[in-house]
Amino acid sequence: MKPTAIFTVGVVALAVLAGGGAIQATDLSATLSTKPGPGDSGQESFAHPLQYLLEDGWEVIAPDVMRRELEDGRIETWASGVRGLVWAVQSLADELVVMERDYRQAPSDELLEAIATHNELLEDARAKLDSALREGGSSLQPKLLPDPGCDVSWGYHAYAYPGATSQADAYFSNTCSYTASTYAYAYVSTTTNGVTNTASQTDPSGPGANVSSYAYKSLPGTADSCYSYARAYVNSPFGFFETSDSDSRCDPLQVYISGTTYVYVPYSCKTYTWTANPSGGTGSYTNYHWTYNGSTVGGNSSTYSRTYCATLFWTYRTDTIGVTVTDSGGATASDTHNVTVELGPADPCIEPYSAEVGAQAQQQLPQPCPY
Repeated sequence: MKPTAIFTVGVVALAVLAGGGAIQATDLSATLSTKPGPGDSGQESFAHPLQYLLEDGWEVIAPDVMRRELEDGRIETWASGVRGLVWAVQSLADELVVMERDYRQAPSDELLEAIATHNELLEDARAKLDSALREGGSSLQPKLLPDPGCDVSWGYHAYAYPGATSQADAYFSNTCSYTASTYAYAYVSTTTNGVTNTASQTDPSGPGANVSSYAYKSLPGTADSCYSYARAYVNSPFGFFETSDSDSRCDPLQVYISGTTYVYVPYSCKTYTWTANPSGGTGSYTNYHWTYNGSTVGGNSSTYSRTYCATLFWTYRTDTIGVTVTDSGGATASDTHNVTVELGPADPCIEPYSAEVGAQAQQQLPQPCPY
């Protein structure tokens, strides 16, 4: 049996039979294992995995560097080899410039400590690059597959939320002797009446066989402007994996549905209307998606109306009205509204039944009506 690298996340799995740089091809976490059959050396090479990665949303942005943007706006990057490390060094240097700018604008002991930690990571990366260049780059060739019988897993996540809250984490573990480093960074700032407050946390870990990092920061309260940033990476024998996220919203997008929670139609028909009430978010509210018991209804409107009619027999049920609102920044928020429904039966001598049961009603009319 040929050696296989399995990358998994949730219900997604990608098998790569490859010769070349190992790469995580799934959303922010991976598990690799090799299970060669009898007589297999585990050193065979097969087709390059690039075709799989391109189909999974990755794009080449530089030699030995690939990137993709996830649906929620987060950025995921993979780099390998000497050219990949060159990119990683530049990325770390660029972020250090931003951190130093933030410190000049709003000095804090936390951010100063984060800058010092980040600078150490940058100098370490530069030293590894210099060493690799002297050795001709052989020490930086990424591994495609773990050694036979070895299991390796890693993950890295970054989330920036409205209202100045950010969180990042990263981990690497294996059952063999591979070593890696992890890093998590969270930074938030708020400005109120011209006064800026910041908070930050860094958590580097490694190198080691089983390492993890976690950083979380939040600035509670209201503000005129907000900014959240999170970054996490794993630097392993299988490549340099990084993700980041940012958010500049102060108020998260929220929505609630107003309108009756009880529908009562003893005869004829009656129309009820519900209203979506969004708040927060960015810019304007560009789309309203309504559902009735899970099925799409209505149009792109802040209100939804539905007509209920009496039935031939008493009807009791619970309906669920739902709405999802999207703002001009692409954020979404949803709400559901349960409605107790009580319908008919009408007295056909006083008020005809609705059209949908009219034929049945006519057959049951008293002849003549007693009143």
